[in-house]
Amino acid sequence: MKVLVIGIGSMGLNHVKVLTQLKREGLVSEVYAADVDKQRLEMARAQGADLVFTDYHDAIKHRPDLGIIAVPTTLHYQIAGELINHMDLLIEKPITERLEEALDLYHKSRPSVSKSS
Repeated sequence: MKVLVIGIGSMGLNHVKVLTQLKREGLVSEVYAADVDKQRLEMARAQGADLVFTDYHDAIKHRPDLGIIAVPTTLHYQIAGELINHMDLLIEKPITERLEEALDLYHKSRPSVSKSS
């Protein structure tokens, strides 16, 4: 499994650390990190991230299986909305700032179900 961590603050760095341990155990194949701060990316690389990106869009071409969104809450909805069709997502809490946004993401994540007449 390839995992992308978006946002390398304290929680994001913790995710990278744990994922790197899981990689050593063979449960994760690659760990990617994305953040606008290059110093944070160097910290992620030092923790064991395989690839780092200043723009999370660039990571999509590497086809991560899972994205962990660990950015400020104000960015959760936008980023999740862009990535929801590319990978499974784990979004730090709170999921979004507004209930309507969380419900929208929920509906986008559900497979289409055709109604029978």
